[in-house]
Amino acid sequence: MEKQIVAAFAEEGITVRRGRDYDPAEQHGFISSQRMGMDVFKNIHPEARLIVAEGKLHADLGRATAISLPEAETERRWQATTPQWPIMHFVLHGVTRDQMMARQKANHANVAYAPSAEAAADVKL
Repeated sequence: MEKQIVAAFAEEGITVRRGRDYDPAEQHGFISSQRMGMDVFKNIHPEARLIVAEGKLHADLGRATAISLPEAETERRWQATTPQWPIMHFVLHGVTRDQMMARQKANHANVAYAPSAEAAADVKL
């Protein structure tokens, strides 16, 4: 599975790097404790997309900037989706719209706010 994931991302011009190397003694590369997970995640670049294939996470983590669109465009998008839900327009850093939509089941995002790009980059997972 890993070779297929690496090849698929390479076709998109994206380099895949393991957060943790395969350990021959353990015969896997999984994160086996919370402490190990904290150590692995602190060394992942804050704008890196994250996918854990067989461990099930399959999420993209990264930074984005909220943007404003004209009211008419916001209303058009709202009516084209589900108007009772809030809407936010944003631009992802380092991830194109097509790359995001190719991986996602829907055009939804979970958002955590930071007061500045520097503060966002300093977040510890």
